[in-house]
Amino acid sequence: MHMTFWWDTNIADFLFYGCNISSKGLLVLACLILITLAIFFEWLKLLQAKQKQKELIIRAKQIRTICPTNETSTLLQDQQDNTNAKPGLYLRIKLVVMDACLWLNIQLLGYIIMLIIMLYNGWLTISLIIGSAIGYFLFGTSFLKISLQNCQTIRDTFCYVNCVESDESLSDSHNPSRN
Repeated sequence: MHMTFWWDTNIADFLFYGCNISSKGLLVLACLILITLAIFFEWLKLLQAKQKQKELIIRAKQIRTICPTNETSTLLQDQQDNTNAKPGLYLRIKLVVMDACLWLNIQLLGYIIMLIIMLYNGWLTISLIIGSAIGYFLFGTSFLKISLQNCQTIRDTFCYVNCVESDESLSDSHNPSRN
């Protein structure tokens, strides 16, 4: 068996035994379905990034509640943010289940796409490439925006904790009345 691309319009046993593509019309339909599948795959990756962003925002709120900037903010935060900072059991379970479902669907679709490419049919491969390109065109900027927002959230959260501590130590060392 040679591992080279072939361009025939008849495909026997497409992913499953007995599932045959036997005409040009069926091949065009299969290619359109594969384009849609590849776009859907890119959309799922965007949903996963949004899901991770939700989890990150919740964790950032928790860190800010645990590490307040000063004593007055501690009193205010205890009254205002205590309910918002600690996600309930329902929310945590929902986030974990949604994350697991997204991961499972992405893995499943990724393996199906890989198997289709391993058929080495040029028409099917080109369809998947076109679908991925369309999906990236539609969702790539949103994915990049979410990634940058996540980086900013991480930076702000850690700077919030670390910079406040360093600012306090700097103000203590530069304030002669405290020395």
